[in-house]
Amino acid sequence: GVRIDWGKTWFWSTCKRHAGLIQSFVQECVPGQTIHQKSSAADLGFQLQYSGNNELGIATTRVEKGLKRLERLQAMPHQLSVKEAMIRASILPAALHGAEIKPPSGEILQQLRSKCAHALYGNSSSLSPAIALACSNGALLDPEFWLVSRALATARAFLLRQDDVVRRDFLAMCCKFRGNLQHVHGPASALAFMLCNLDWKLDATVVLHVTAFLSFPLLEISMHRVKRFLQEAWMDKLIMLHSQRT
Repeated sequence: GVRIDWGKTWFWSTCKRHAGLIQSFVQECVPGQTIHQKSSAADLGFQLQYSGNNELGIATTRVEKGLKRLERLQAMPHQLSVKEAMIRASILPAALHGAEIKPPSGEILQQLRSKCAHALYGNSSSLSPAIALACSNGALLDPEFWLVSRALATARAFLLRQDDVVRRDFLAMCCKFRGNLQHVHGPASALAFMLCNLDWKLDATVVLHVTAFLSFPLLEISMHRVKRFLQEAWMDKLIMLHSQRT
């Protein structure tokens, strides 16, 4: 038969009671054998948090590699348009993969923002990275803007494939979220957190409230229009939120 390598076996649980039941079940099947409980682990490229304090895990490695790629890009003699395309198509998707369920801290996003701006325009003590990246051709190149756009597109695609029960549960978690980054424990709360930074809100009927007088059904509007509204909201808050020099 198949042999189990207990050294590579672990389990996760969101509460202590269930963890105790799992350990008891293992003892009944294999007396004297215990298995390790993990509070966080990588699964399908995502760093999942099951219990305890938040851990960045593989997300830290991805960001570090992204920063190194941006440093190498800065030294390359490519045209500005080529560098923008490389950041948009490969560097940001790799560095922020999986961040839809757990956004990086503001400090990490600022590091990426600064490296992106320096890779495009060179080092300058008077450079404002957020403003510089807002001047890129095509879509905005700011890492935080890219992440919010990615999270909205991913949530929309997910909700379109789900039945009413799953859709209702996701939206309920999104609507009830109140707090900061430390209170984010999944894709619904992550989306709510990122939208809150722009004063946006997704309600229980899948209506996205952009301003006091503007709202639209997320599942019925194209992502092209969503991104256009998102860009307008980002530009409105750009100076207030991201005018610091680095």
